[in-house]
Amino acid sequence: MTSRAGPLAAGWHEAGSGRRSQYVFTRDFATADGHRVMVAALTPRQFADLATMARLARTFAFLERLLPADFSTRGDLYTHRATLAALLAPWFARRTVADLAAAFAATSVPWTHAADHCGWEPGVPTRPPSPPGGR
Repeated sequence: MTSRAGPLAAGWHEAGSGRRSQYVFTRDFATADGHRVMVAALTPRQFADLATMARLARTFAFLERLLPADFSTRGDLYTHRATLAALLAPWFARRTVADLAAAFAATSVPWTHAADHCGWEPGVPTRPPSPPGGR
C-alpha cells in the first residue's frame, strides 16, 4: 500500500511543535477494520479533493454559508477543524484501510496508515524487547 506520508509526516511533527498554522487540517480517523489513518489538507485543492472523496462537498459549502466561513482559507479551515473532522469521521469509520487506499489514490490528499508512520496499530499489544540472553 502506498501513501503520501512525506508531507503528512512533516505535518504530524509540526502540529506537535506549536507551528500549527502551517499545516491547516491534519487529523487521524478510525477505520472500519480497527486501524487509524492520518489525513492532511494542506492546500485548498487537497481540502476540496477530501470533501469530494467523502461526498461532503455540498455539506461543507452549506456549512460555509451558515457559519460564515471560507474553507479555502487557512484560518477558517483551522478554526473549524473540529466540526469538519466530526463530519468526516463517520465516512472514514465505514471504510477499511484498503478501501481508503483506493479512494485516496485518485486524489491529491496526503494520508498515511497510522502504523506506516509510527509502528503502532490499535489493538495490537506492544511487547517490551527481550532482555539480553533471552530471559
